Amino acid sequence: MESSQPDYLNNPQQLLELVSTRTKKPAQEIQEMVKEKMAKFSGMLSESGAAFLVAKELGIDLNLSTSLRQTRPLNALKQGMQNVDVEARIASIFPPREFESNGRKGKLQNITLHDASGITRLTLWNEQVDKYSPALEKGTWVRIQNALVKTFKEQIQLQLNYNGTIQKLERADLIMPQTRKVNELNEGMHALLKVEVTRVHKGKFYYSSCPQCKRKVETMNEKHFCNACGQVQEPTPRLLLSLQLEDDTGNMRGVVFDEGLEALLAQKKEDLLKDFNAQGEAFWDTLKEQLIGKPFTLEGRTKKNAMSGELEFQVKGLA
Repeated sequence: MESSQPDYLNNPQQLLELVSTRTKKPAQEIQEMVKEKMAKFSGMLSESGAAFLVAKELGIDLNLSTSLRQTRPLNALKQGMQNVDVEARIASIFPPREFESNGRKGKLQNITLHDASGITRLTLWNEQVDKYSPALEKGTWVRIQNALVKTFKEQIQLQLNYNGTIQKLERADLIMPQTRKVNELNEGMHALLKVEVTRVHKGKFYYSSCPQCKRKVETMNEKHFCNACGQVQEPTPRLLLSLQLEDDTGNMRGVVFDEGLEALLAQKKEDLLKDFNAQGEAFWDTLKEQLIGKPFTLEGRTKKNAMSGELEFQVKGLA
């Protein structure tokens, strides 16, 4: 999920609203103060610049170093990054556990996060567990600010910096799709489905894809080709799982790819591939135990299958 704060320097109206919110003064009053400030400087001060001065005079720190920072999608996190901000949904929360290291006792808690781009783990330590854990629950959207990106067992994970924070988010600012029944879906519809998984279709769990457009790659004479992008130097595996979804109005096939599958199973893509290659038939038995008979609220879009001509629901993730 990639998002950024508004560009206040180029959008003075949003800046005025921010100043109004921080000062708890009516927007009209702030607007008049800004106009007076611009008039005082004989047109040499922009509306945004005037709003900055008004905020400063009112004792409001806009903290623009934070306000203008971008949140990063989870799949963009790299080892060693500092002061990282992300917005993600809590996919799972593991119980806190105590440990002892070099004669000192401590406490940690792992939280699995996901967004539209992927999944990663957040680890809380010691007093962070006591501060944040009671207010967090599965399905909650959170904004994490000033985090560190580290690697543990070759997996990227987040930790809070000394000044890091976790804030629960209300997702009213997002345009959420409507919840639909299976029999209400039409081609191209973006929707939420409250369904139960009734079947896991066994088949290929991944295919070789183009790293640019994610389409299937064909191999000829040990060379890889994408119909859209041409020759591909190094294809990437893309996860694919087909499910049967059902509610009280009907059933349909659901198709889940990389990010959606990571969210659905609360596992990283790399781990799923390792399990698939190592476990054989037992892997499919595990999937069935995890999914069949379980209720899910899925976000996705309906698309007509090119082969069968039937509608299927392409799952983007959990809602």
